Amino acid sequence: MAIALSMDAVVAERVREGALLGEVHSVFRRVLNVVTQQDQLVAFGASTVDDAPWTIRVEVDDWCRHQVQAGAPAVVTAHGATFGAASVKFRNPYIWYAKEIPLILDRAELAARARLLDELLTEHGVPGGMLEGGKPDPFQAAVGIRLRQGQTALTQALRRNDTEAARKAAEGLVGLGPGLTPAGDDFLSGLALVAAQPGSRTTSFPRLGEKVLARTTLLSATTLREARTGRARESLLDLLRRLLEPGGGTGLAGAVARVAAIGHTSGTDLLSGVAAGLRLESEMRGSV
Repeated sequence: MAIALSMDAVVAERVREGALLGEVHSVFRRVLNVVTQQDQLVAFGASTVDDAPWTIRVEVDDWCRHQVQAGAPAVVTAHGATFGAASVKFRNPYIWYAKEIPLILDRAELAARARLLDELLTEHGVPGGMLEGGKPDPFQAAVGIRLRQGQTALTQALRRNDTEAARKAAEGLVGLGPGLTPAGDDFLSGLALVAAQPGSRTTSFPRLGEKVLARTTLLSATTLREARTGRARESLLDLLRRLLEPGGGTGLAGAVARVAAIGHTSGTDLLSGVAAGLRLESEMRGSV
């Protein structure tokens, strides 16, 4: 039996209403994913992972050692969780909230933070998704072209406050790229996270329907839904908080490096979306 260290406040509230029933979706070294009967993904992270939406951090180093198999029945209650023969006990875990980060900087400061993030991405980012570079094979190169075309179409539509064009551009990015969270989805999540903060002027960012989200992975769809409400993993929120600190952000290089280390290119793609969001917010406050 393992002990839960922390729990997303949304999950804590949901299990107080009644048990979540489902099955083990996938097992990795640092994360065990459960999918409920309502197709909601709940992540049980090892102690080294971030707090994040729909995530419970557990005093575990490596889930692969616990011999839990995909497809095993899973039950999550207010007191704990079971996955076949394995279990997690909830003994007053820390309840994590994704706190809002108001966009109170002026247009010049926002533009300066976007430029700084671009510089740090060049230094710490991983090419292969939204970030050009490296030696992609022909398929990766073709996907990269489509990603950057989609980015341009979306940001241009948002500048014009053209909701319909923004929706079409965003739909074209959903599911674009390989992996558990494709690069197009990660970029959208980073941009959506900025647009969801109090004071944002990117009001035409589209709400993507469930039929569109069904085209991508369950993990990626969950990330996109949560970002649209201002919720994301703590390392990304910490970076955004540092970027939006009045008077100049501190510790940005380390914060960017931590996010860039997520997945293969996922962290870089998320940061590309954040940088695009900051540029848009600056432009919507007038020319600089």
